Amino acid sequence: MKPNLLLLHGALGSATQFESLARELENEFIIHRFNLSGHGSNNSINPFSIQQFAQDLKNYFEENQLSQVNVFGYSMGGYVALTLAANSPHYFSKIITLGTKYEWTQESADKEAALMDPIKIETKVPAFAAALSSLHGYERWKEVVQKTADLMRSMGSGDKTDDNTFGQVNVPCIIGIGDQDKMVSLEETKKLQTLIRSAALEILPNTIHPLEKIQTSTLLNYIRKYLL
Repeated sequence: MKPNLLLLHGALGSATQFESLARELENEFIIHRFNLSGHGSNNSINPFSIQQFAQDLKNYFEENQLSQVNVFGYSMGGYVALTLAANSPHYFSKIITLGTKYEWTQESADKEAALMDPIKIETKVPAFAAALSSLHGYERWKEVVQKTADLMRSMGSGDKTDDNTFGQVNVPCIIGIGDQDKMVSLEETKKLQTLIRSAALEILPNTIHPLEKIQTSTLLNYIRKYLL
C-alpha cells in the first residue's frame, strides 16, 4: 500500500498550488491536500492563528482516520505541522518543511506585515493581486491578506509556538531552506533544526522562497530523497 503524503500550504496559499506536484507524486503516494481556515475555498470568519491552523490539521487527520502520515509543509504549513506534532506525534510519520520562518520578533513581524497591504499590492503588484484573487476569490483575497498581517503581528507579540514546544517534537523531521531565500534566514532555520532533536537540516540549491517560483523538479527531488 502506498504511504500517505499530505501537502500543506503556507500563508496566503491554498491547496490548489500543489496540483502539478500532486500529479507527479500520485503514483508513489496517496496524496492529501486541504485548505487551512480562511484560505482558498475554506471560508472562515475567525481571525487567523497558529492554534486554529493546528486544529484544522488535527481535524483533517481525524475526519479521514489518518495516522502516521508524511507531511510536506511549505513555509507556514511546516510551522503548523511541527506545532501539532509536539503534542500529537501519532499523526505523523515524517515531517519535511521548506522555508519555515522560526524567528517572529516584533521587529521581524512588523517588517513582514508591512508588506501585507491589500491596497498597495493591488496598485503596485497587480500580478500578485491577480494570483491571490485566483487562489481565494475576488471577494476574499484582501481579507486573507489582512488576516495574515494580523497573524504575523500577533506572533511578533508572543502568540507563537515557543521553544519548549518545538523541543517536544520527536517525529523525524527535515528542516529545509532554499539557499536564496530572502524571507527566512539560514541562521534561524538552523536554530529551529537544533531545537528539534529528531531533525536534520537540508539546504536546497538555487531555491528562493516563493512557492510558485520553485521548480517542481526541485520539490520532487527533495520529497523523494527523504520519503522513498
